[in-house]
Amino acid sequence: MTETPRTNLDPPEFGPDNPEEPKERQPKGRENETLAETYKRVQASVVTVKTESGWGTGFVLDADKRWIATNRHVIEGGGEITVIFYDARSPGQTTASVARVHTTADIAIVKAGGSRSLPPAVKLGNTDSVQPADPIFTVGSPGSGFGAVGKGILAQTVTKGIISAVKRDFEGTKCFQIDAALNHGNSGGPLFNEKGEVIGVNTYGLGALGKENLNFAIYVDYLRELGNGYGKTLSKKEINRLVNDRADTYYQKGFSAWTEKKYREALRYFNEAISQRKDFAKAYLMRGMTYSMLGENDLATSDFEKSARLDPKLTGKILDLYRRIADGFNKAGNYEGAIFFYGKAIEISPADSSLYCARGHTYYLVKDF
Repeated sequence: MTETPRTNLDPPEFGPDNPEEPKERQPKGRENETLAETYKRVQASVVTVKTESGWGTGFVLDADKRWIATNRHVIEGGGEITVIFYDARSPGQTTASVARVHTTADIAIVKAGGSRSLPPAVKLGNTDSVQPADPIFTVGSPGSGFGAVGKGILAQTVTKGIISAVKRDFEGTKCFQIDAALNHGNSGGPLFNEKGEVIGVNTYGLGALGKENLNFAIYVDYLRELGNGYGKTLSKKEINRLVNDRADTYYQKGFSAWTEKKYREALRYFNEAISQRKDFAKAYLMRGMTYSMLGENDLATSDFEKSARLDPKLTGKILDLYRRIADGFNKAGNYEGAIFFYGKAIEISPADSSLYCARGHTYYLVKDF
């Protein structure tokens, strides 16, 4: 993503190399700073965002404007929003309202109410220089119950890792793949580079696909866009419509259920997500995977094909899924399922000889010559 041109709406914190940055926040002399020292410097800027339906993480984007950044799906469903601060100098909480919502990326900005002073804003980093194997760390509020988070027991949890890859998610949003462990309570939290600069917004994991520590963070560039007045100014009615669309919330719950192999429960959530948003390509894709685990192969392929029609960029992903599902069925001894999905993969990529070899080997295993 090319960097958004600076405008009069671009606060000092939003520039990755802003020479006007306050001296106390300049990275000069921090080349040998330890992770513990960097964490101590930035942790006060990380908050918990509580709603009537759950919670997530956020971080101070602009203290003067009282802006807190988080994921859009964290605040979906409307209702009261509460921001909890853990700044040792001034802990506490305040209500917040939705200020800006990105229309495509899973990012939102809420405005903290009240008159309390906010912790210092984070510094946004430059994503252009990020490479695989770069060290990173996250700070957030993981867990399975808000009581513990609200008491500060699970809040401000730090995990470290590396950039595994630079990828795009299922809907084309540019994101980093990281190996740092994330829980759904980490959603909306900052992904820091080793300098303590935010380079991404933690969004979701793919534990559902059988991959441990396969997690993603949206490029911070989308947040910079939003802070700079990206796109048209949305009316209060339009913001409410986006916030009250709970499709992403249901999708995330479906993902969590998938991770725990609760496929019937996951199916219910993906159905809800699709009922909320009829063109939700990613939800069709995951519902298709759910159907495949339940042995409903025809329904699975119907959803896969629907997701590809809604978003043609998913075709390559679906081909990979067909192959992966077929290989999994083969290893599990479900040869009928393996043959079915190898066939679907061949329909997409008829020139791929490896698919014919894999299907032929499966036919051999069932003595179908």
